[in-house]
Amino acid sequence: KPGFYPELVLNENGQKPLNNIVTLASSSDNDFGVLGVTDDGKVMQWSKNTKSLNLPTFVLDKNQQNLENIRMVAAGPAYGYAVNEDGNVFQWSLNPFQPRSFSMMKNLDGTDVTGVVKIIADGNRTLALTKQGEVLVTGNHRAHLLADPRFEDSQYTYDFMQKYGQDGNWLKLALKVSMNGQPLYNIKDIGMNGSVSYAVTGDGNVLSWGTSSIGELGDGAAEGVYSETGVPKLVVNETNNGSLSDVVAITGGGSSQGSVIALKKDGSLVGWGSNDKKRLTKSDEKKSYSYPITIQKSEGKGLVLDMTKYTKLI
Repeated sequence: KPGFYPELVLNENGQKPLNNIVTLASSSDNDFGVLGVTDDGKVMQWSKNTKSLNLPTFVLDKNQQNLENIRMVAAGPAYGYAVNEDGNVFQWSLNPFQPRSFSMMKNLDGTDVTGVVKIIADGNRTLALTKQGEVLVTGNHRAHLLADPRFEDSQYTYDFMQKYGQDGNWLKLALKVSMNGQPLYNIKDIGMNGSVSYAVTGDGNVLSWGTSSIGELGDGAAEGVYSETGVPKLVVNETNNGSLSDVVAITGGGSSQGSVIALKKDGSLVGWGSNDKKRLTKSDEKKSYSYPITIQKSEGKGLVLDMTKYTKLI
């Protein structure tokens, strides 16, 4: 179809294809939110519209110097994020037609966030995983995205956002995700999907929090039932009578896909949430699953990855 053919992204001079990018991130909510890390650790930004005049440009810090030693990037609705080799997080406004605010991501106490090994973002929040296994979140306080039940208290929310927030609903400083009053620890991977966030524990279980209407929480609720939790809870297993186990990695479909896939240590894949366009299974007509089902390679045969190629995950 017209408009759906891949096009080469040109370099900053518009003369030849951009060819030194080693990892990418793209915002679903910002036309200028495509970020790429070059093979020498710098960051480039460009528009989704490759026909525009917005060719890739290097992202510069507040001293107008290139970012250096960057390992990964993420893009939200308004801000871009870059993590360097020390785990520090740079953040800046994505809109090139506005003054670019540039800063370091900071904790609630004003100190710089450090030790980040993974960062992901969408239109509602940003999640960061530290090498200590803690999970940090910034973003909208609504829909239980910050995983803190205290935000159900309107007075607490007002006072907190007056002190730490931005534009009323948005928390720009990093908050540690907690459960039962204690920060999560020993977390191995993070993911997000719609209004639900996920954390894979060191024991291979999966925690989820947020709001769900098509099973994204993985809580085993009846099909079509609205569920919500401001406290991370365990995702159920494939038979909906225990906790999902042996998970080593997880990924979601972004801000609107509504389904999530988890990789288990034996190489098998399970998924839950939306079954729109048969993204989870072709075996039945269910529109969604609130518990994990096996991802199949063919009818009755599960898809299994060769885990010898993913030894760092085991």
